[in-house]
Amino acid sequence: VNIARLYHGTSSSIAESIVISGYASLATLDDGWFGRAVYVTENPQYAFQYCINKTNPCVIITDTILFNPYPVIYCDAPWDGNPPSHFRFYGKGPSQNFKSHVVPVARRGDLDYRPPTDPIKNDHTPI
Repeated sequence: VNIARLYHGTSSSIAESIVISGYASLATLDDGWFGRAVYVTENPQYAFQYCINKTNPCVIITDTILFNPYPVIYCDAPWDGNPPSHFRFYGKGPSQNFKSHVVPVARRGDLDYRPPTDPIKNDHTPI
């Protein structure tokens, strides 16, 4: 079993709702850079960026079972100047026969993390 400690940045009121009802799909908020999904990360600093400007910021810490994830790589979300709407999985669900996407990323700017050109040099941050 592949278990990972993952983080999700939000507000304390949303965190309370998640504890009571579970995660809602991110697709209710936007199309998602790497697909319609709930986004979590191995990097708590990255998660914190998503909540720092919220009233009562909160980072949820979960131990998550990753079942059959698809690894998103550089060619799925390149740093070629195109906006996220050109990414392979933008607004789409997981790839056929996979349950989730795992995205090792490198920081490109504030809230702009994408798969690195060199997969050896990354922040090891699945989303």
